[in-house]
Amino acid sequence: AGTNICPQGEGIFAHPPWRGDGVKGGGAAEAVGLGVAWAEFEVRLPEGRVARFESGVGLRTEQAAKSSDGVTFRVSVRAKGAGGEVLRAERHAGGVAPELVGLDLSHFAGQEVTVRLETGPGPAGSVTFDWALWTRPRIVLAGVHTESIEVVSPRGIVATIPDVGGDGLRAEGPNRYRMGVRAPGATFLLFDRPREATLPVDLLWWPFGHTLVLDGGREEAPHGFMQARVQEVTCGGVSKRGIFAHPPPNGRMEIDYVLGLPKGAGRLVGFAGIRDGAECKSMGVGFIVAVNGEERWRRDLLPDGKWVRVEVGLSGYAGKAVVVSLMTDSLGDYTCDWGQWAELRIEAGR
Repeated sequence: AGTNICPQGEGIFAHPPWRGDGVKGGGAAEAVGLGVAWAEFEVRLPEGRVARFESGVGLRTEQAAKSSDGVTFRVSVRAKGAGGEVLRAERHAGGVAPELVGLDLSHFAGQEVTVRLETGPGPAGSVTFDWALWTRPRIVLAGVHTESIEVVSPRGIVATIPDVGGDGLRAEGPNRYRMGVRAPGATFLLFDRPREATLPVDLLWWPFGHTLVLDGGREEAPHGFMQARVQEVTCGGVSKRGIFAHPPPNGRMEIDYVLGLPKGAGRLVGFAGIRDGAECKSMGVGFIVAVNGEERWRRDLLPDGKWVRVEVGLSGYAGKAVVVSLMTDSLGDYTCDWGQWAELRIEAGR
C-alpha cells in the first residue's frame, strides 16, 4: 500500500492511495484505490484584481498513459472561516499532453482562501499506473479597469447586469449608447426589466434563453438536437425533471436565466449528469454554472451513470438582478454528449 504527492520541476507529481489486491491477467498486481492524494495552500487574493486558478493535468509518462484508465483531478477553493463558500472544478485526463483545468476566483477578491488539489482514480476505481502530474499549477492575476464602450442596439436598453449606474449608461442617439464597463468581465444588456423572483424559485418553470457558442466565440442559434428542452431526464436509472442540453462540437450550449433575486436568496442547487446510453460513446461533458459571467461551479463528467449535486452560493447577489448561466461543454468531440441538468432551484440562505 502507499501514496505519493511531491513537487516535480514546475509541477506536482501525485499518485492516489492504493493497496495491492489480487492479480490481473498475466499475474501483475492489481492496484485498488483507497481515496485521493491531496495538498492544500493558503493564499490571500488581492483586492481589485481578477484572479484565476489554472493548471495543466495529465499523466507523467507514455507508459502510464497506455496502462492507466485515467486520473480524476479536482481543485477546490474555500473562503476562510466556518461555512466559507467553495468553488470547485474537476477534469478526468488520461494522456501525457496536459489538459487545462481552470477556476475563476474573482468572487474571492480580497479574501484569504484555501486552495486544495486532489488526485484520485478514474470511474473504475483502479489506480494502476495513475502517475498523475499537475503542470504549473498557478493563480493568474489581471488588473481591473473601467472601459468606455459604444453600443448600437436593435432595441432600447433599459438596464445592465451588473448595474453600471445611471451615469454609466448614456443614450447618444436612437438605440445608440455609451457606457463604462468592468474589464475584464461580462456586462449583460437588458431590453426589459428583470422579473422579481420569490423563494423558492423552480428554474424549470422560469423562462430562459439559450444559444450555442462555437469554437472561437462565434454564436449560433440552437437547432436540431442541440436545443435546450425541459423534460424527464435519466442518469443511472434515476429519472428527474430537468433540462436536456446537448452542446455543439468544440463548443458550448449556454442557458441564461435573468431574474431579480430576493434579499433572502442563499444558493442554487440541483444536479448534473449525462443521459444513460452514452457509455463508450461520449468522451465526457463539461458542466459550468456562472453568475453574471463569473464561473462559480464546474465539473467535467464522464458517462458513468451518476447524478452529481450542484450547489452555488448566491448570498452575495441577494437583492440584486442577476444572470444565472448553465453551460454544457462538449470538450471537443460531441458524440452522444447528452448533457442534463435536473431539479434546479434557488433556495433561501441558511
